[in-house]
Amino acid sequence: MSRETQRGRRGILRAAECGSLALATVGFVAFLVVSSFASSPNANKFGFKNSTGGISDEFVTQVTPANFTVAIWGLIFIWQSGWLIYAWTFQC
Repeated sequence: MSRETQRGRRGILRAAECGSLALATVGFVAFLVVSSFASSPNANKFGFKNSTGGISDEFVTQVTPANFTVAIWGLIFIWQSGWLIYAWTFQC
């Protein structure tokens, strides 16, 4: 295989990787936007009938988690953001 062919294939693979990364980034940002709108106290302004916390407070069950346990999502979002920054920095 010639060097030009190898360079061409690497370029195609890199474009595919960056396309997948762009899709992951768009999906993550969309998820953050929808989650923040749904969990805001004024969720009805954004088209939601109830907020996530309001539903949790209204329908208390034995498996309803304590409020502090939901804080893990902040760590998950930070970790995901860090991964995306790393990927954009070193992959594309």
